[in-house]
Amino acid sequence: MSARDGLLIALGVITVVFTVLWALRLRADAHDTSLSPSHAVRRPTSAELAIGFLTDFFDTLGIGSFAVTTALFKLLKTVPDEDIPGTLNVGHSIPTFLEAFIFIAIVAMEGRTLVLMILASVAGAWFGAGTVASWSRRKIQIGMASPSLPRRFFSS
Repeated sequence: MSARDGLLIALGVITVVFTVLWALRLRADAHDTSLSPSHAVRRPTSAELAIGFLTDFFDTLGIGSFAVTTALFKLLKTVPDEDIPGTLNVGHSIPTFLEAFIFIAIVAMEGRTLVLMILASVAGAWFGAGTVASWSRRKIQIGMASPSLPRRFFSS
């Protein structure tokens, strides 16, 4: 088995696990009346699905999805600012898995390069999400508006 085949299998397993866990959380939060609407996991609306389809299409073309999705969320007042980072990560996960399957299957790349790129992405997502999750609404707003601010601004 090649590194590419192993990666596709691992990606398939991760996709299934993510999807099942998300569905279970949706089901649990739908029956939990103690959660405020902003803290409950909910199904995306048709407008949010349309935004996701459009922005993930752009992402496939290399334009990226996070900036366009953020702009549309802000324009349409769909998602509160403090929920945008988590919504982006969760909402774009399944389409990104699909993109990964397609591109890994059709684009030739050395196995070592592919594995190192994936490890770098996972590390960035893991540490980045952990950091941003602890930020206040104001820090998130400033961080989204000013990606070139010095890192010391965001340290608590």
